[in-house]
Amino acid sequence: MWIEIRKFYEHILKFTAFDDERELNELFNEIEKHKWRMSNVLSNPKNKGKDRDKVVPNGKVNIADVEITLDEQICAEALIMSDVFDLGELEAVDLVLAGEAQKIHFEGLNRGLIAVVCYYDAHRLLITAIRHMLKWDREELPSRVCNFLDDTFVNDNIVKMLFQVLTSFTVQSEFARLQAPNVNGLGGSKHQKLVKNAIEEIRNEIIGCISLICEFPGSEAVSISNYLFGIVKVVPPEKLNLTNMTAWVSLIKLTSSDVLTQVQEAPQVLTNMIANIRNETDWSDQAMCGTLQLACAITLKSIASSPADHLGIENIKVDVERVIDRAIRNMAFQYLRQAIIRSDHFRFAHQFIVIDELLKQLVAFFPAKLMETERNSADELTFLDEQQKDVLNAKPDPRSQTVNIGDKLTASLSSSDPSSNYESALSNYENFLRSFVDLYEMQVMDHEHQKASRTTRERELFEQIQESSLSFSTERSTSSESRFYREGENDGKDQQLAIKIGDKTV
Repeated sequence: MWIEIRKFYEHILKFTAFDDERELNELFNEIEKHKWRMSNVLSNPKNKGKDRDKVVPNGKVNIADVEITLDEQICAEALIMSDVFDLGELEAVDLVLAGEAQKIHFEGLNRGLIAVVCYYDAHRLLITAIRHMLKWDREELPSRVCNFLDDTFVNDNIVKMLFQVLTSFTVQSEFARLQAPNVNGLGGSKHQKLVKNAIEEIRNEIIGCISLICEFPGSEAVSISNYLFGIVKVVPPEKLNLTNMTAWVSLIKLTSSDVLTQVQEAPQVLTNMIANIRNETDWSDQAMCGTLQLACAITLKSIASSPADHLGIENIKVDVERVIDRAIRNMAFQYLRQAIIRSDHFRFAHQFIVIDELLKQLVAFFPAKLMETERNSADELTFLDEQQKDVLNAKPDPRSQTVNIGDKLTASLSSSDPSSNYESALSNYENFLRSFVDLYEMQVMDHEHQKASRTTRERELFEQIQESSLSFSTERSTSSESRFYREGENDGKDQQLAIKIGDKTV
């Protein structure tokens, strides 16, 4: 199992001969061998019990066209692997033998523990191969390959399955399975680290696959977006978990103008999106709704500003200015900063790109709205000061409570110092500006850390931040900036976009 999947993974990573019919046929032959597992991530074909009578001491089995005589210990270990992972008996034997062959690379671990590592690594290699195929440039692929990718991976059933796996497949759940008394499949700290890394890498690859599917949703855009809305609308008003973060980022990406301009069903996607964000009472967290309102307004304005509108959005009747007003009142900027950018799960380059583009499009398409938000910030802070005085004078119950501030700001009062959160609360405009600061502070500035080796994902994020920090000096951003100052002059006021935040100027 592990050896075959590793060969397949290497074949996929190295394959470039899309114009060679013979090579392409060989590729599809290899794909066919693993198609079931790729369509059923982390599952195994239902072969358990089929070959159980063959796995007996002194029995002979064929593994990779080689006849092998089994001893009692191999049989016992293989049957445990089969039972734990719901795996075919011969595949379990293959894993145990792979563990034996790999002992030279895993000093201090026995064959059975190495077999466990090989099992998780096999699934890691397979999901990585899927992600690599989804990254292939569609414009350079023959229709045969494009059709395979769309038919196999780009549908709401696959997306649902990936989210279900992301939710249920965790380090904790797998460790619990391996620690069962009749299994003893978890060794010391070295083995635990190997297994943990493999599991986390599988989860990361699943997130990458979901992101790529939502980047090219094709004819499944409506069904996938509806499924994602079903997730984000019930997200509780608390710290985001990895599944909810992935759903939010994927939905923002799928409903962006970059994606929808390539989708025939774009009007239906936008119509459904508007219907979802209008009914705010359906959302568990109104601030989460605010971020989708913000994204919707930006997408509509971006598409409407396009020189060639292929989407027919003129039939969509919605007041974009009102939508973005609701987004701001629902604290979309605060949510972006606190719940998204500062989340422990916000660490991938594709996540950075989504937020970076969202904020930059906001600057490009809504300069007047940002100026209005800046003007309103003085009133917000004045109101906040008044609320702080009232709290101090009223001597509130020391137990924690929430004070709503005119639909503009919310301050959570702590039992230790009720006034401290008022003092640290920010206006909508400053939260918008600080979103840029927080986003680009993800770049590691520590000199010693820069010299240390990074993981592939850390390097991808670092390079993406560097690229994005330089790439917005475009004609669009230049014209947007000039609109800011031009409109400020028309108001007869000295409008300035820079604001001092600590020792930084944004």
